[in-house]
Amino acid sequence: MRGATRSAPIVVLLLAARSSAVVVRRRTVLGGGGAALLRPQSAAAAPVADGLILGTCCDTGAGVRDVVRGALDEGWRHFDTAAFYDNEAEVGAAIRDAGARDARVTSKVWFDDMTYERARASGLRSRELLGDALDTLLVHFPGSTDAVQSPKANALRRAATWEALVDLKRAGVVRRVGVSNYVPRHAREQLKYNGVPDVVQLESHPFCANAELAGLWRDAGVTTIQAYSPFASGRAPVLAHPSVRAVADAKKSTPAAVVLAWLRARGLEPVVKASSPGHRRDAVASLALRLGDDDLAALDVLDRGAGGSVAFDARLIA
Repeated sequence: MRGATRSAPIVVLLLAARSSAVVVRRRTVLGGGGAALLRPQSAAAAPVADGLILGTCCDTGAGVRDVVRGALDEGWRHFDTAAFYDNEAEVGAAIRDAGARDARVTSKVWFDDMTYERARASGLRSRELLGDALDTLLVHFPGSTDAVQSPKANALRRAATWEALVDLKRAGVVRRVGVSNYVPRHAREQLKYNGVPDVVQLESHPFCANAELAGLWRDAGVTTIQAYSPFASGRAPVLAHPSVRAVADAKKSTPAAVVLAWLRARGLEPVVKASSPGHRRDAVASLALRLGDDDLAALDVLDRGAGGSVAFDARLIA
């Protein structure tokens, strides 16, 4: 299923994806090679693109290897992937070939693997493919997208998956664990029953700022909030909006740099899909761009709430 559909837009993928049966297993202790997975973290070397994450969603094969290797040469050191993207092997190979010991990767457990044993196995496979670069492991979605939703069953799946991720962190397989695509209802459940994530990913761009959700996580003590689809994934004209362009013109910058600087000013780490060197240069330029209060307000007022979202609506997941 993954290999057949990985190049389709994520919304189509999610609607078409199959759901897996709910199986909550008793917690088990990592055995055998668990201790061998403990390792010291490499010291970062003040990379050029510190504070930006390069997204690799849906790119596979030699193409994604070349993108990651090129980005490494330019100073990027943080990359985002997922088991579902089917490119962890290529991302890991590019990092190893470059000898980038300070590179870090965020990966994710797909909703088909949301049981204790399968989530644990998914995390171990991600570690095998990405090596020491695997830094962060997230729950990709709060559940499956099938039409039949069971709040109790989904809550059990989330709890079991989270337990697996925490055990992988304890064993040194990953340094940080977290969740992605949770709406406020899922976030409150997570905080009440499972614990505070190290890292959270959510959609955020000027048309869908997600400020309430970001604030909920931040108030609970989450220190790292990553923003995916910063340009609305190309399906909404964020970069062409007159207000964004006006700020870019005033700052003698680009619309992409303005949006990324806006996100960073709000305390978010952008996950940027930038396959070309030119687009990556625009992203890096955002690190030196400082927006004034009026600039920030000009983008703040573009927020359309849930109506501006381009991602799958996780409110449909019980």
